[in-house]
Amino acid sequence: MGKKAHEWQADVVIKMEEQFRQLMHGDELAFQKIVHESYEHVIQSTTRFKPTFERVYECVKKSFK
Repeated sequence: MGKKAHEWQADVVIKMEEQFRQLMHGDELAFQKIVHESYEHVIQSTTRFKPTFERVYECVKKSFK
């Protein structure tokens, strides 16, 4: 498979990132809900590393700035 075969994947990720960024700035409560739901799913599958939701949320927001 060549580079072209995987370009669509990069396009999808870029579009998702844009949509998350828009949601974060336009409807932060909806954005926070999505992050919280994801956090709850991940935190159930780990036993060693359990950061607080607040810490995770701040890091996620920072990554979209």
